[in-house]
Amino acid sequence: MRVVQGQAFVGQTIRIDGRRFERCSFTDCVIEFGGAEIGSIAGCSLTRTGLAPVDAAETTLQQLALMYEDPGFREVIETMFDDVRGMFADEDAPSSSPVASFDA
Repeated sequence: MRVVQGQAFVGQTIRIDGRRFERCSFTDCVIEFGGAEIGSIAGCSLTRTGLAPVDAAETTLQQLALMYEDPGFREVIETMFDDVRGMFADEDAPSSSPVASFDA
């Protein structure tokens, strides 16, 4: 994984697949993730910056949204989201867990 450290990004579209951003700042950016490779953000600040799923990640989210419309799948998907929210809630989580601060 390529590591990017201490850079300031302004008004850019940044693809995180296969890269780890450490102590970077993102202002007025769009952070894309495609799902082809894991990417991460650690200790970064994000100001007026959003996430955009593309490629396989976008297809996956579209599929989940369609399945969520069916009451039979809703609980399964909610459980999956609970699992995602809890992945790094444990105090024993690795220090490389994605951490970012978001400003409005």
